[in-house]
Amino acid sequence: MKEKYLQYQNKWYLGSESGCSCDFRHLCFGSASLGFGEPEDWFPEEASHIEASRQVIATIRSLVEKGAQVDCFDAWAHGQTDADTLLGEVEVNLATVSDLTFRFFENFRFNFSQHPTPSQ
Repeated sequence: MKEKYLQYQNKWYLGSESGCSCDFRHLCFGSASLGFGEPEDWFPEEASHIEASRQVIATIRSLVEKGAQVDCFDAWAHGQTDADTLLGEVEVNLATVSDLTFRFFENFRFNFSQHPTPSQ
């Protein structure tokens, strides 16, 4: 049901070692305004969650570099029959978001691209 939020033909379910997305880096929907960021001492995260998220974004980066169009969304299923409404979309420029800073935002759709940043 939630696949309706994905734009592109090929679709995959992304699960972590627990079989769901629980073991990736996340910000709950009320914290999404914090954006991307490296792990912080004041907010402990499991090393395995950091590594799993790093592997996901490295894979997405590789696909985008090869010309693929990639999007994803982060939402809890809770056995629902209807998909929750997404809270928004996030344009992720992989030229400015590093693998270590990437994290998912609950109930947001991500669209990935790679555009060089202008020289200053």
